[in-house]
Amino acid sequence: MSTVFCIGMNKTGTTSLAQALTMLGFKTLHSMRRVNRSLNKSQKIMIDLVSKYDAILDGWMYKHYKELDQTYNGKFILTCRDLDSWIESRIKHNMRMGKPSRNKDKDKWHIEYNTHYYQVRKYFKGKNNLLEIDITQGEGWERLCPFLGKEIPYEPFPYLNVAKN
Repeated sequence: MSTVFCIGMNKTGTTSLAQALTMLGFKTLHSMRRVNRSLNKSQKIMIDLVSKYDAILDGWMYKHYKELDQTYNGKFILTCRDLDSWIESRIKHNMRMGKPSRNKDKDKWHIEYNTHYYQVRKYFKGKNNLLEIDITQGEGWERLCPFLGKEIPYEPFPYLNVAKN
């Protein structure tokens, strides 16, 4: 089985995707806060993670999709959402975490988001190992399962961390 890598940015449905992958039988690692964040410095750590997990999501990995694609025979999932709702979600997240000072970077976030998604789409154009999915708009099993070669489960897709208006 190929390793699944989520290369969408935070606040784009990664928690829901992690739960969905677990429900599909993948051994899933969602948060890598304790892992060295430099792929170049921690190649051994990444090799260990790929040998232990079927799906790896979140954190710094979205920046290393090219290296991951060139090193592993993996499948990549690009979680996305509307840019304005992504900014709003990041602001709310930072407020909940007691880090409102991080919210001053909204202009930088716009550039980072647009640049990342443009570059990923360009890199994977013509390849068949990328799925782009917008979980925040209700996309779920019907897009995910065919990409992974899995049957659609009877359980509803897990929509987690949905902010209340």
